[in-house]
Amino acid sequence: MDGNSSSFCSTFERWYSRGRQHGTEIERQLERTYRAAWLAGDLADRTCVLSFILFSEQQDALDIVIDGLKDDRESIASFAVGVATEFIRRDFTLAPGLREALKELPRRFPSQPAMNSYALMLLDRKETRRKKKA
Repeated sequence: MDGNSSSFCSTFERWYSRGRQHGTEIERQLERTYRAAWLAGDLADRTCVLSFILFSEQQDALDIVIDGLKDDRESIASFAVGVATEFIRRDFTLAPGLREALKELPRRFPSQPAMNSYALMLLDRKETRRKKKA
């Protein structure tokens, strides 16, 4: 891990252990640095970044969640499915490309053919509700 990435994970762990308080300086620091930590690309960085996105509800980071779904490492892709599923469940505005990234998972990870099924079911329900309102 380079200095930037270990610093992000350490800062995230401090923020998390202190109750994930919103509006604090430590949260603002994480908000300023999570994209750079994601780009660093190692397993620990990406796990900490996805955790931060989930727990801080960074809706503007759905592009990173989609990038996580496309990651070649099953552990990252699987974690990104969990984050995406929670954002769908919370009815957040979703990024373009989410459905396509979810649909690709069984092809890329044949040992986990259903890792995307719950998220896709929630997306279908969300779209059905939206169409009924229109």
